[in-house]
Amino acid sequence: MVSIKSSLNITLVLGIQVLAWGLLWFASELNLALNIFLGIIFSFLLLTNYALMHESAHHLFHPSQKLNYLFGVLSTSIFPMSFTVFELTHRVHHRGNRTDPELFDYFYPGESRIVKSIQWYGILTGLYYPFVPLGTIIMALVPWIYQTPLFTKRRTFKVLLKDFKNREVFLVRIEVLFILLYWIGMYYLLGLNLTTVLIFYGLWGINWSTRQFVAHAWSPRYIADGAIDLKVSKPHGWLLLHGNWEHVHHKFTHLPWTELSNRKYHTSVARSYLKQWMSLWKGIRLVTEPEPTPIMKVNELSQRASR
Repeated sequence: MVSIKSSLNITLVLGIQVLAWGLLWFASELNLALNIFLGIIFSFLLLTNYALMHESAHHLFHPSQKLNYLFGVLSTSIFPMSFTVFELTHRVHHRGNRTDPELFDYFYPGESRIVKSIQWYGILTGLYYPFVPLGTIIMALVPWIYQTPLFTKRRTFKVLLKDFKNREVFLVRIEVLFILLYWIGMYYLLGLNLTTVLIFYGLWGINWSTRQFVAHAWSPRYIADGAIDLKVSKPHGWLLLHGNWEHVHHKFTHLPWTELSNRKYHTSVARSYLKQWMSLWKGIRLVTEPEPTPIMKVNELSQRASR
């Protein structure tokens, strides 16, 4: 049985909080060029934070589920989004990876290639990112709107939001309230500059959005095998907390990030991160494989063969 490095995880979350707020504070008095430079650093720092959010979503951050949840809420606060929204939608991702609701990199005959391409490049350029915190706020304020035809007729939303019941909506509201109070307090306490915040989060949105699909685009249409391991430099790998081993993660969802680079779990040939990233910009492709069947429980992923 693998062990969770909970002390290391806690140290990383707290350290990232200090560094992230510190960068925002420091850059608030600097010119545009330095804001962009520090904003790029900030965007990579938040990739590490995202990896820790991911650990909490898989209950791999800490053996104590209370601490797992609380630190999940803290780490998602600087995304910013609700931890419950992240946890539930990520669970859906593992149930239905490479199914039609998640197929942004391909299009079917009869679908508008123009519309699908706009969606695809919107993801790659970060235009997708603002809808995540906005969607969290909508869930907290008017959750019923997601039950209207505007959303239920869209296959992605219909699948993503089906797990949200009264308890989950309540948690979302508590988390959003915490995020608002936390942000308002830090904003005025540190005397942050709104322009700096927007620059930093614009760069973070671009970095994060591209990262979401670089390890899934063009992968086989299988639930657990529909991901790609990527070759990166050692510093890059540590920055991602070994999140470049995406295929390993999808095959063995019970593994904490400290085990993903262990060669005994590597069952596929890793591709160049840069080449894979550059291929995204060539645009969407025509579907040539059938849709896989979604699974019911995430823990089945580690036990069943995907083919």
